[in-house]
Amino acid sequence: MSAAHVVATGLAVPEGPIALHDGALLVVEILGGRLTRIEPDGSKHVVAHTGGGPNGAAPGPDGCIYVCNNGGSSSIERDGIRVPIAEAPPDASPGSIQRVDPRTGTVTTLYTEVDGNALRAPNDLVFDAHGGFWFTDYGKVQARARDRGSVCYARADGSTITEVIAPLDSPNGIGLSPDERFLYVAETYTGNILRFGIDTPGCVPTRNRNAACTSRCRSLPRQSCRRRRRQRLRGDRGKRRHHGDRRRRIDGGVHRGSGSAHLEYLLRRRGSVHGVRDVWPGGKCARVALAAPRQGAAPRLTGLSRASRSRPAAAGSSPATGASDCRRRCPRSASRC
Repeated sequence: MSAAHVVATGLAVPEGPIALHDGALLVVEILGGRLTRIEPDGSKHVVAHTGGGPNGAAPGPDGCIYVCNNGGSSSIERDGIRVPIAEAPPDASPGSIQRVDPRTGTVTTLYTEVDGNALRAPNDLVFDAHGGFWFTDYGKVQARARDRGSVCYARADGSTITEVIAPLDSPNGIGLSPDERFLYVAETYTGNILRFGIDTPGCVPTRNRNAACTSRCRSLPRQSCRRRRRQRLRGDRGKRRHHGDRRRRIDGGVHRGSGSAHLEYLLRRRGSVHGVRDVWPGGKCARVALAAPRQGAAPRLTGLSRASRSRPAAAGSSPATGASDCRRRCPRSASRC
């Protein structure tokens, strides 16, 4: 292992280093409350005073530096070095997301709350290719209480912020996969690395994550989670209209399916084979009376969902029609006859 090269010393708990094209570095100092530039020769100077506790930083699409500010941290002195501790100071301010212009040092506060709730202690952030950024809100630790954290998504222009994943236990570092299909979150106290699939920018679908989705995606630039879910369900129903009869038998019992046109086809084409006597359409379910298929068997009822347009089938042949007749009438489900 090669020896480490010390770039700079005397920093007040540095975080979020950003490598610049000219060989310099930008870091935030949590206990110093500032954004600092470190030159290649090791010299340093203050770019901007952010106040509070700047905890993470990342370059934005506009060339500015975006900072997660936790509002301030307590510290203790150990061997002459100030070390931060988890408990927030009594006078800690609420957390915020700030934008720093590295050319002028101007600090602009973009967000202090999300969905009507104050940001507690934003910790780390990562930008995506759409100009927005994900960030973790670690939460504050008090003397007798500890917040549950969250993951939020916001636009760099300050127009939109939404809480996407909550609650989480001490979410800290955050990152995106190279193709931006997955979001990775590190939880400090649990020691876990969580992975979430990304549906659209700022939206994490509920089917592949453990935390509760609180995303309000109507204000985001792409389609909402709810709309995309409806589209997926419509697509699934379309597939079941063509292939659903492989899983159904109209021979009594209660069956659930979807696609009224397909159920109508089943009743018309296969009704005579299975002895359909009558159909009573309902709001979500059609009840079908079946003739007894075997000697001594009692008539049974079948419930088929979403068959509001179903009509009584013409009983043109006997229920005793063989499998060859069924194969001719319904070639897709001949193996089920």
